[in-house]
Amino acid sequence: MMRSKTIASDYDAVSDNLIDIIVDSSTKNSERNRAASELYNRHNDWVYRQISKKIFNRDDIDDICQAVWMSVLQSEKLGNGYTERVGKFRAYLRAPIRWFILKHIDKLPFSIDEAGNKVALRSFENVELMQEQGIEINMLTNVIETIIKPALKGIEIKSRNVYVLNEYPVIFERTPELSEVANINAIEISRAGRLWASSMDKLPADCSSEELSIYIPLEYQNFIDDEEPKNPSGRYLAGKIGVTEAVYRKRLHTARKIVVEIVRERLPALTGE
Repeated sequence: MMRSKTIASDYDAVSDNLIDIIVDSSTKNSERNRAASELYNRHNDWVYRQISKKIFNRDDIDDICQAVWMSVLQSEKLGNGYTERVGKFRAYLRAPIRWFILKHIDKLPFSIDEAGNKVALRSFENVELMQEQGIEINMLTNVIETIIKPALKGIEIKSRNVYVLNEYPVIFERTPELSEVANINAIEISRAGRLWASSMDKLPADCSSEELSIYIPLEYQNFIDDEEPKNPSGRYLAGKIGVTEAVYRKRLHTARKIVVEIVRERLPALTGE
C-alpha cells in the first residue's frame, strides 16, 4: 500500500503582513519593533531546526541563528530582498541560513570524528583569500556543483546516502531533477525512475540502498518534515533510514573524508592557482 504524505504548505500571509510593517518607514518604531519580534518568534524554532541539521553544537547553532536574524531583520535589505509578498518567507530564509552555515564552517566540508564530534578541518588554504576577494558565495556554489556533486558517485552507496541526507541543505538549494539524481548515483534515468517509484510504496527504513539513493534527494522535504522534530539529529536521521546512530556517524565520517580529499585535490585547478 502506498503511504500517504502530508505536504505542509508554507504559505504564510501573517508573515507577509508583518514584513510590510517592518519595511514601512512611515510606521512608528514601536510598531516595527513589535512586528520584527513577532516575525522572529514565528519562525525562529524553524530556523534553529534547519541549522541543527548541519551543526551539532548548541552554542554554534545559537550563534548562527543570531547571525541569520541580524542579517534578515534589516528593513531596507528585507524590503529589497523579499520583494514578492506570496507567503513564502521560509523559502526566502533558506539562502541566508545556507550562507551563514557555510560562513561559520569556513570550509567545505567540515568533518566528524569517529565519536561523532565536529572536527575543525581546514581542507584548503585559500579560504581567507576567497573571502578577501569577496567571491565566497559564487566560489562555494562552484565547488559544490563542479567538485562535490560529481564526487558523490565515487563514494560507496551507503555512505553516499548518509552524506546526501546530512548535507542536503548545503548541496541542494532546491529539490533536484530526477536526471541530476541519476547522474549523482551513476545510473540511467529510467532505472532511477523505477527505483523512485518502488521507494514510494515503502517506509524509508524498508528501502534498499539503491532506492534510498533516489528517494532521499527527491523526497527530502517529505522525509524530514512528516514528523517535524524540534531538533533533528544524527540519531533521528539514522532511525529514519533504519540504522544505528553509530553506523550513521561512521558512514558520514567515511564520506566526508573522501569529499575533503577530492576538494583539496581539485580546488587549485578551479581557482587557477
